[in-house]
Amino acid sequence: MLATAAQLYLFNPFPEDASIDISTAVEDSVKVPPEWQGLVVPAGTSRVIDLGSGGGAQRRNQFSVAVEARNGQVVAETAQTLGTPAANDIPATRGLRLQVGVPRAESDWVFAEGFAGPGVNERLVLFNPGDQVAKAVVQVTPYGAAELPPEPFELEVPPRRYAQLDLSGETRIPAEGLHAIRVETDDDTPIVAGRVVTLTGSREATSSPEIAARPPVSLGTAIGNGTPVAASLWATTGVVVGGRQESLVAVHNPSTDTVRVNATVIGGSGDGTTLADAVEVAPGDSLAIGTAGRELGSVEVTILVEATAPVVVERTITFLNQNDLSMGLA
Repeated sequence: MLATAAQLYLFNPFPEDASIDISTAVEDSVKVPPEWQGLVVPAGTSRVIDLGSGGGAQRRNQFSVAVEARNGQVVAETAQTLGTPAANDIPATRGLRLQVGVPRAESDWVFAEGFAGPGVNERLVLFNPGDQVAKAVVQVTPYGAAELPPEPFELEVPPRRYAQLDLSGETRIPAEGLHAIRVETDDDTPIVAGRVVTLTGSREATSSPEIAARPPVSLGTAIGNGTPVAASLWATTGVVVGGRQESLVAVHNPSTDTVRVNATVIGGSGDGTTLADAVEVAPGDSLAIGTAGRELGSVEVTILVEATAPVVVERTITFLNQNDLSMGLA
């Protein structure tokens, strides 16, 4: 039987005990379960919380989790077991997704790669941990269209709650190719920006070979957060290459200046291979660096990305033999 469940892992690597409070935001309210208040995570230990066993989150399709420390510090990560039955010509799916939490809310988040079109569901989830309404502006910029991007989306996120934006249902976003996403709010109302990408259909051919296509699998779910950080040096570790995998590194330039990007393979038979050599990326635009068709062996490698100014880098791995994908930050 397929089932969907979520657990919260709390790790305290520090020499002092930590005391924490956990709350959950559901569709219509905020839950502050007494049994999740003042939880102690002793120094050098970890603790696991079953998010479906209480706290008002049980039998909920979706919720956000806030972990706040009264004293001490912890690392928080969720483990989600995904299981959905077949319905409406969509086959059953299953899998495991691990996602580390972010240490704080921010007013500027970036996703370097996204995609739309038939068989794709891309959904932004914006969580507001503060006490004031946050007004968010979401700019989706197709690769190669930074000079004339679509009109941005605007939405409000209530205090201690989350709001969603289904990008798949927005006609202003091109149905082929890749795009970058930037989410901004006022500095006084920072938020956390996450995204869920679900594939339910096969990839269609693009109208031009110059257009970077979405991953070539028909199933899979990717869950992750954006990043508030840009840097001039990124390392994408654990990139799987070979005949049964197809990986892509996405580079987004959030600045107002043109940057030049270099990408080099580290490890495997392709060690030292140059994937990008001083490629220019215009302001607000993005670059897709693929591994398909390159002689890099059948191993896991690291791809080092260097730029002349701060950029944002993500990587996508498609597992062709398992019909699944993984997306995440470098």
